Amino acid sequence: MKLFELVIGNTRRLVAAEDAEQARRIGQDPTKHPDIHFMPFEVREFVLPGYVITVTPEEAAGQQEAPPTDEPDAQDGDGEEDTREEREALKVWLKEHGIEFNPRWSTDKLRELVQQAATQEATSEAELEAETSAQNDSDDLLI
Repeated sequence: MKLFELVIGNTRRLVAAEDAEQARRIGQDPTKHPDIHFMPFEVREFVLPGYVITVTPEEAAGQQEAPPTDEPDAQDGDGEEDTREEREALKVWLKEHGIEFNPRWSTDKLRELVQQAATQEATSEAELEAETSAQNDSDDLLI
């Protein structure tokens, strides 16, 4: 596959196609390009001097590479291991507390969710303790 550019004045759209004719048909499809499908646009192969452009269909790309994660890149090996361990610990805590989360969320997002849940849990426990204490005080008055 090649990369083609559909051009109308300053408007440019890139499409992947086997040849220029297929690129033209893609550009004329109103569901894919509603802004230019009805206009006479120019089709030209997209070339970046000094580089080879390779277009890989999504199905094939998934087989060649692992999907990207939201994990931040660590600058040294130790930091990366610490981040993974922390992520796993955060995930375990969230699962134990029955809190739903997206496993692809960043470590910061997971940390934030744990903090929110812990704060909410502490508030609930404090309210329950205050309520129990007040009930015990009223029971003492009845005796």
